[in-house]
This record gives sequence, C-alpha cells and structure tokens, in this order.
Amino acid sequence: MSIPKEYSELKLSELPHVVILGAGSSCAANPNGDKNNKKLPMMNQIPDVIRLSDILSDEEIESAKDNFELFFDELVQSKKTEITEEIESRLYNYFDSLELSDELTLYDRLIFSLRRKDLIATFNWDPLLSYSYRRNSSLKTLPHLVFLHGNVLQGVCNEDKILGWKDDVCNICKKSFSPTKLLYPVSNKIYDIDDVINEQWKILEDYISNAYYITIFGYSAPFTDINARERIINHIKENKRKRFLQLEIIDINAESLVASNLKDIIVDTHYSLLNSFDKSWLVLHPRFTCEALFEATMQLKPLTPIPFPDGSLQEYQSWVYELNEAFSGFEKEGNEKQG
Repeated sequence: MSIPKEYSELKLSELPHVVILGAGSSCAANPNGDKNNKKLPMMNQIPDVIRLSDILSDEEIESAKDNFELFFDELVQSKKTEITEEIESRLYNYFDSLELSDELTLYDRLIFSLRRKDLIATFNWDPLLSYSYRRNSSLKTLPHLVFLHGNVLQGVCNEDKILGWKDDVCNICKKSFSPTKLLYPVSNKIYDIDDVINEQWKILEDYISNAYYITIFGYSAPFTDINARERIINHIKENKRKRFLQLEIIDINAESLVASNLKDIIVDTHYSLLNSFDKSWLVLHPRFTCEALFEATMQLKPLTPIPFPDGSLQEYQSWVYELNEAFSGFEKEGNEKQG
C-alpha cells in the first residue's frame, strides 16, 4: 500500500465520527436481499414480507402499508394483544432468519471506513451489520456499535450486566446470553423503559455531543418517533464544537428528506446531501474522515484521498490490516469494543 506522505505527518484525531443508520441503509447494503435473497424491507413492505394477509383484512393491510408504525400503534392502543403479539413474533422470526452474504457488502465497507474512536448507531433489527462486524472483528480497530431499537443478534447477561451476541456466552458466568428486547413501532417510544436500549441511547447521545463528523444514512427521522427526533436534535444542538461539525446525509431522496423531516437537524450546521454511500467521505477518506475534515477546513490543505481497494472481502481486510500496521495509534483509540 502506498500512503501519501502528508499522512505520515498527521496528528490522529481523537474526535469521533458518528454514523446513524435507518432502514434505507440495510436496503442499500443488501439491494438483492440477504444471502438467500430474502428482502430487507422498508416499513411499507413489512405487511407483505411477513404475510399479514392471513390475520388482517384487505383494508387493514392497506392501512398498514400506508403507515405501518401508526397502524401498529392503533392496534396496541385498541388492546388487540393477540394480533400485536403475533405481528411481533413474525417480525422477530423474519429478521432473525436473515443471513449475510459471503461476499463483500456495503456494511463491511462502512465498518472498515471507521475506527475505534467512532460509533455506528442503528435503528435496524436485522443482524446483517452485526454479522459483518463479527466476521471482521479480528482487525481490532473497529467502531463501537449500538442498537437503538434492539437487534435480533444482540444478547445480554442480566446477571453480570454484559452485552454480547445471543449465540455466544458471557465471559464471566459462561452462561448463554439472553436475547435483548426489540422496540416495536409504537408512536410513543419510551426508550428508558428497557435498561439495555436506554444505555444504548446514552452512548449515542454522548458521542453526538462530542462528534466532529456525523453521517445519517437511510434514516428519515419520522415525526411519529418524537422521542428519537428530540434526543438526536437536542444533542446536535448541544455539540461542543457545533461551529465546525460536519453533517452528512446519505439517502436516495436526500433533498426532499431534508426539506421535510430533517430541517430541524441541520439548523446552524454545515451539511452535505448525497444520494449514494460511494460519494461520502467514508469512501473518499476511509479511516481518516475527521482528519480530512480538519485539514480541509482548518488548515486549508485537503488530503489526497486514500481510496478503498477494488476487490474482495479478503482484499479489503488486508488493506485495513496494512493501515493498522502503518498507524499503530488506531489500536489505542476509544473504549473496549463489543465483539
């Protein structure tokens, strides 16, 4: 690997890059579905994907497709417990059945683009980001992960208060991890009602308050999720270096999304709108996004991009390993990570 000379003189940034993922990111990362071509659904596709036509009327199906979160919330408010529990069960089982492709995915590239000091926070239930993280964990300098609505692969040891993967065991008591709860799509989400999810949100809030770069990828910040919007917006407003913060929004409909749902998030903040992950600084300056931002905006000396390799998963892993060897400081960053 040939590294431009200016990188050898860089002072590595201690400031985090935070990436917030919504359902659109899973669809973009797996456009043809999972390993077995099972769809990564958006909310309006859920009624068909989990085949609700056998328990709901045609009118209810149309209502669920129009606004699944509002529809599900009305079921909860109407105390239709048998139906809501059946829908929850089908959702969990469907997402739990998804498998990661053996080939390189966008989620692998996203994980490779960040470092130990950084954070990926996802609203997604599917396990594909988690599987990608696990198969690359030997590289040791990967970002922290938090699951804002729970995740089907995340596990917890309630006795020792340790998080892990549900198919693994606690390293203290050696007992199997229990599955964590999923936060289903009711409009009044109370994030502190579950200890695990509440702690995940606290981690995200701390990172946002200290972030130098924030990427929102495939997340629409729906108005129905009042709690999540307020917590993200308030902590961006409270960011300690907001004057210099860069906000990057990646979505196929980025401009219309900002005009509608994200207006409050970008107030008094530098931002860019992108319709593709491949146009982001995560790809242009992988592992050096914060350094590249500082050099370009504060030093007026843009860094020469170090592009990702064009190859297989193994070639990407080798690329990250070589960068780790060249920059030993990567391993000293941040907190101990899960995995």
